[in-house]
Amino acid sequence: MQLLIIDAHIAYLIMVFVCWWVYEYY
Repeated sequence: MQLLIIDAHIAYLIMVFVCWWVYEYY
């Protein structure tokens, strides 16, 4: 169960990082 929570946090951080990278790139 904790593994799913950690995976969700990692997915969220990756999504935020990608959105920020795209925003900075363009």
